[in-house]
Amino acid sequence: MMHDLLNLIVPSTCAGCRAWDTSLCDRCRQLHRNSIPVAVEMSENRELSGRAIGEYSGYLRRITLAAKHDSRRDLSRWLFNAGIELGEHVRIDHEVESVAVIPIPSGIARYWRGMLITPTIARGVVAGLQRSGVCASMEPVLAMKRRTRTQAGKNRSERRQRRNVFRLRGVAASRACVLVDDVITTGTTIREAVSILEQHGDVVVAVATVAIVPTSSPHT
Repeated sequence: MMHDLLNLIVPSTCAGCRAWDTSLCDRCRQLHRNSIPVAVEMSENRELSGRAIGEYSGYLRRITLAAKHDSRRDLSRWLFNAGIELGEHVRIDHEVESVAVIPIPSGIARYWRGMLITPTIARGVVAGLQRSGVCASMEPVLAMKRRTRTQAGKNRSERRQRRNVFRLRGVAASRACVLVDDVITTGTTIREAVSILEQHGDVVVAVATVAIVPTSSPHT
């Protein structure tokens, strides 16, 4: 009765397809079950390969935005399962004994709201890697520098101009790393993270993300 009354006052809809009376319908809940290969250009002679659940559009875009900004919805289980899918299929080319899964950090406003989604995805990636026989652990060693603004609302040109935004917590340990982000747009954030990690002796071997923005996407 209380559930029905609450729906009358604040009707619930699926975060993806907007179907009524559910926070996430069965069809949208299954979106994490497939992933696609992606590559982020590091330089003229290097690409960083990885996996994404899909392109940043349609239902996947809506779910990602809801996870990032709608505090009324709890999409942590979906994000964790998406991470498992990514971890099971990300390709680790290097022969390594263990992998450090490193989430890209969020801005202070997200911390205040408790809307941290990359650590949840990263925990799923760890579980997925372990299922594939890879020794993995989550290591949140990256932090945003103070007064660093987020990328939200910026176009491609503005995103590419952002530089020197991360700091490293502690001392690097020559880790083989998988970077985890929620959305990859231009790759600037990934390149910045790779730069600081590899300056301190780590090696980034792959990237995992929920969604990647196509080059010609109108959402940038």
